[in-house]
Amino acid sequence: MAAAERAHLARVLAHSAGNKREAARVLRVSRSRLDRLLEKHGLLAPERGRRSDGTGPGETTPSD
Repeated sequence: MAAAERAHLARVLAHSAGNKREAARVLRVSRSRLDRLLEKHGLLAPERGRRSDGTGPGETTPSD
């Protein structure tokens, strides 16, 4: 059952192009509930405006 839930969440999130508000609307759950489900299944979507290295516009990666 967990695998089916994870797959469904992944499909809806992909269909909404990572827009969690839209995904929550489609799933008929609150945004906070969606965030908990995504975390539970390891499907944390990148924040909008963030690059894969975790920085946003005008930010640089931390230096070693």
